[in-house]
Amino acid sequence: MDKNIFFFWNDISVYAAYQLKYLINNTKYNFIIITNKRNFQFNTIKKILDNKIFFANKKNINYLRIIIKETDFIFSSGWAYKEINKFIKSIKKIKPKVKTVMMVDNSRKNNFRQFIGKFFFNLYIKKYYDCYWVPGTTSVNLLNFFKVENEKIFKGLYSVNDRIFRINTKLENRDPNFVFIGQLINRKNFFLLIKSFLLFKINNNNDSKLFIIGNNVNKLNINKYKNKNILFKLNQSPAQTVQILNKCKFFVLPSKEDHWPLALLEAIACGCVPIVSNCVGSIFDLKSSNNIMVLPDLQKKTLLKSFLSVLEYSNPRLRSIERINKNISKKYNNDNFLYNFNKIINYLNKH
Repeated sequence: MDKNIFFFWNDISVYAAYQLKYLINNTKYNFIIITNKRNFQFNTIKKILDNKIFFANKKNINYLRIIIKETDFIFSSGWAYKEINKFIKSIKKIKPKVKTVMMVDNSRKNNFRQFIGKFFFNLYIKKYYDCYWVPGTTSVNLLNFFKVENEKIFKGLYSVNDRIFRINTKLENRDPNFVFIGQLINRKNFFLLIKSFLLFKINNNNDSKLFIIGNNVNKLNINKYKNKNILFKLNQSPAQTVQILNKCKFFVLPSKEDHWPLALLEAIACGCVPIVSNCVGSIFDLKSSNNIMVLPDLQKKTLLKSFLSVLEYSNPRLRSIERINKNISKKYNNDNFLYNFNKIINYLNKH
């Protein structure tokens, strides 16, 4: 008999929908997918998942509990939300033998909040989850700090579709353009990037442009940042994003804080040279040799210096980075995502 798998994905994205679609197409399980937010991409997500997704709210919560009575495994993201943990707790009471997986991409940070979080995690949350699925090293470090056993932690939560995100134009043949992917917010240091790039263009006569691919969540008036050298491409599809990435040699992400941004992995899969802050958690998994330039600080002059530095990269060095990036991205493709999913199911079946 085919087993039922329930996925609760907080504020699901198009990216997550494609990941789940890959699992649906390549396994024999019956999937029930739930989200608690209708974002602007929800209709696209429904189409990707062939309408096999429910929207959770107070009106249908009892109906969802009935569905989950027939469920063997529950995968849940958004673990910091009280409502989700209450829901998982109630399901465990209805069906104690159901196996639960927490999906976590948070990074270990030596701050007071995580010290308090450790106490609450162990008191209220840990007992309701059987194992944990994380993207990489910094999330493992966080769960270790929370005293989760290593055998219950599995990597490989994030992946890129290597049929879409790939090198279509050799790095050395691209224009010396830069690209940023992410929300247009202060945490991503979007404003520092804009100021630094404008200063860079004033002081240097070259053909470089900055592409901004993002989600304008705060509804900024982007017209005041636009000019012939800064090109905004908001709410792009994966295929459109790949086209832009393959026009650019350099990917920039000077975040003040970032756990495991998928955008960096997408840029690496397309061969770009990343320039990122040391606050980006995924550099511990994606950096190898000299493929990533890590900014020592978040000063305007540091970012400006990095722009000038990468423009001097020779073609042999660009070819070397392209090879390294290609090999790294192979470890994070859809097949690897499927492999880790099956690894978790096998573990849960034995425990």
